[in-house]
Amino acid sequence: MPKVTWGAFSAEDIDNAPESTFVPYEGPLPPAGVYGWTVGRMTKTTSKADNPMLVIVWENDGAKDKKFKGAPVWDRPVMTKQTMFRIRDLCAALGVTSNDFLNKMVADEDGNITKIGKLAVEKIHVKAHVVRKPDNNNEMRLEIGKYIPLGQKSDAEEDEAEAKADAKASKKGKKGKKDDAEPPF
Repeated sequence: MPKVTWGAFSAEDIDNAPESTFVPYEGPLPPAGVYGWTVGRMTKTTSKADNPMLVIVWENDGAKDKKFKGAPVWDRPVMTKQTMFRIRDLCAALGVTSNDFLNKMVADEDGNITKIGKLAVEKIHVKAHVVRKPDNNNEMRLEIGKYIPLGQKSDAEEDEAEAKADAKASKKGKKGKKDDAEPPF
C-alpha cells in the first residue's frame, strides 16, 4: 500500500508548533438581522469545483447588542459568472473597487489576506444581514444573507428607524403638544 505524504513537513514542525490562541465563542446565537462585523480571518483558496474562493470569518462587533459580541459567521464567496453578484456586494460593503479586489489583494505567507487595495484587512468593518439556517447536524448557525453597501441602510434598518420616529411622534402627541398637521383656524 502507498504511504500518505505530507509534503515538506516534519515531526519537528508538529512538535514545535505554537499553542493555539483560538477561543471559541460560547455566547448566544444572534437572531436574524443586520449587524456590524469585523474580520477574524480572510483567506483565498479554491472551492471543491476548483473555482477561486474566499473564506471569511466575521465576528459580531457587539454594537447592536453587546451580548452577541464575537459571535462568528463564515462566508465563502466563490468566483464564478453565476455568483459574481456576491463579489460585487462584498466589494461595495468593503468600499473597494473591483479592480482593487482582483488586482490589489495581498496575502501573507500563510495565505491570509492582509490588504485589499489601500484597505488593511484588520481594519475592515462591514454591515451584513444574517439569517439562521440549520447545519449538517440540524443545529442553527448564522449565514450571510446580504452585505450592506458602505454608508447605506438596509431595509430592516430603515423600517426600525421609521418605527422609532413614529413612536417618538406618538409620544410627543400624548404630552399635549399641538398637532402641526392642521392650522389652528
